[in-house]
Amino acid sequence: MKRLLSLALSFLLLALAASCHEQAKYEDGQQLSCELSFTGGYTGYKYTKAAVIEGDAFIPVWKEGDVVAVYAFDKENKDQPVHIGNLKAQSEGVESTLTGTLNFVYGDAVSGKIDMGDLSTGKLVFVTPGDKFSLQDQKGKLEDLLGKYSYRTAEGKVFTIDLEGGYMSLESQTVRFTTPLAVLQISIVDWRGNPIAPARVSISAENAKGETFLVQRTSLFSDPVTGPVNLMADGASSTFVAALYPAKSEAMRYKIVATAGALTYEGSIGSLLLESGHVYAQKVKLDRTVDLSSITSGFIAQDRDVLKGTGTQAFTIAEGAVITLAGVDLTLEDGILCAGSTRIQLAEGTVNNIRSAGTGIQVGPVGTSLGISGEGTLNVKAEATAIGGSSSRDCGHIVIEGGIITAISGEASGAGIGSGKRHSCGQIIIRGGTIVAQGGAGAGIGADEFGRCSDITISGGSIIARSDRRGAGIGSGDRGTCGKITISGDVQRLEASKGVTGEMYIGAGLKGESGTVTIDGVKDPTPESNFPHFTSTILENRYVNDTWLLERR
Repeated sequence: MKRLLSLALSFLLLALAASCHEQAKYEDGQQLSCELSFTGGYTGYKYTKAAVIEGDAFIPVWKEGDVVAVYAFDKENKDQPVHIGNLKAQSEGVESTLTGTLNFVYGDAVSGKIDMGDLSTGKLVFVTPGDKFSLQDQKGKLEDLLGKYSYRTAEGKVFTIDLEGGYMSLESQTVRFTTPLAVLQISIVDWRGNPIAPARVSISAENAKGETFLVQRTSLFSDPVTGPVNLMADGASSTFVAALYPAKSEAMRYKIVATAGALTYEGSIGSLLLESGHVYAQKVKLDRTVDLSSITSGFIAQDRDVLKGTGTQAFTIAEGAVITLAGVDLTLEDGILCAGSTRIQLAEGTVNNIRSAGTGIQVGPVGTSLGISGEGTLNVKAEATAIGGSSSRDCGHIVIEGGIITAISGEASGAGIGSGKRHSCGQIIIRGGTIVAQGGAGAGIGADEFGRCSDITISGGSIIARSDRRGAGIGSGDRGTCGKITISGDVQRLEASKGVTGEMYIGAGLKGESGTVTIDGVKDPTPESNFPHFTSTILENRYVNDTWLLERR
């Protein structure tokens, strides 16, 4: 709960130098020197640190011996700060008498009307002399933050000097000391809720338009710039504390990026409106980004992992994991192995290349499924089946719902998408995407030579399926078998090319078998059939052989 803290300030004038009398007349260029003493503190709070977090408030308090510099802002010199003296805290706690001397030259250094804390030319700021307010790189521990960012801004009048008229007047008013910073305390966990202890955390903010507005400063009076705040760990911890300037007066999305060795974690805080002087505790779940160039053998991709980078090490996708390919380029001796039911998402705008001496992506065992979706591109080129089973194991179902996918098997054997040689795969279901699938002795989509696949259902997308040698474009390979093949009228375009010695465009390969073929409701169709939603054409010598083209009307 946000809480406004009232600050009771009493003003006590100890002494004034001869040149600094109330209502005295001053000459141009005259040196003014004023001894000032007043008490500042929060009523009802007793702390001894420079700053504390109390509930949801970030409370600055005094330490005995605190030396603070007082700056005025010169309106005639581009509002540059002018150091006019230091004040020293005389006691420890939430209340302390601040005593010191302010010096300036009338008509020279500062011109105009100066109100301490509420100036026509700006605000007076109390800050430890020489302190550098770098918000770009911070230690992520609370005590480090409090020791460095606990300065105070004076709001309200304490005294007024009318330099134009040459008079000074003294006033006793209430002053409230505040911090211009908000505190963001984040506890970082993975998708399972397990704590993550990274070495570095970067925080940036975006508005609804995607513009970055997080303000950082390299020193107290430098021009503010936008960019991330970096937090460095001091010991293993999953909780980091950041001092941030509130970003304008609108709710922002705060992006969190944490790094731990070769691993990167990313997440965000949805919509958060920061207010100066308050603390915001957030628990943030982060997805892991893995640079595959840094992995070693035995790596297992976990649920919500984002994979990128160039690599030569094969890896396994964990049972039940949904991973994202976000720009990978892999050359593998063995392909990617799915331990069980998994899903691969293709990050929008990314190109993902997988080359394998065996199967490219090996689907999990019988009874499991591999789903592929997204708006990115996936290119798989393998010596055996590109996406599906292998020559040593049966595999589960394959479901494709989106993406731009090219799956090409080697010339000697393999299906583009389907079973491995002499082994089986489950159903093949295509609901969308732009797909090119090429088999060797196997089908483009379906079974490899001597292999078996269950039913094939294609209900959307644009498809090019071809066999290089003895298989059908869609169906079985050389002496292979497949189940029923169903193609609905929602498919936008389909090209099916049989192999050089293949027997059918859609159906059985050379000496192979196929279940019933139904296209747009027509059973056992031929290129001459009349379809409700398709035009049907034979393209001669389209690829390695003739091609049956179906286009949605």
